[in-house]
Amino acid sequence: MAICADCGQEMTKLVSCTRGSYEIRGKVLNRLRYPTTGNDPELNGHCHDCGTPPGGLHHPGCDMEECPNDGCAAREAVGSDRAQVITCGCIGFGDMNGLL
Repeated sequence: MAICADCGQEMTKLVSCTRGSYEIRGKVLNRLRYPTTGNDPELNGHCHDCGTPPGGLHHPGCDMEECPNDGCAAREAVGSDRAQVITCGCIGFGDMNGLL
């Protein structure tokens, strides 16, 4: 059993999280959806970490979720357009601070 601490759904049922946004530094930002297609074969099915389907929202704490904050300082550090939410520091997951 793997219950999402945010939406309360059973993640092993391969469902999308229902939380649509984060509050980051006083701004409400829509969460980025898991891609429906991509060059990486791993992106052509359910998320390997949280089970969300293509086009769905990752469950908080998933290592595949990208930060929606365009001002994310970690983007430069990783040299990418996006950084992982779990490591970027924009959202605190220990006590779910920053979640709407």
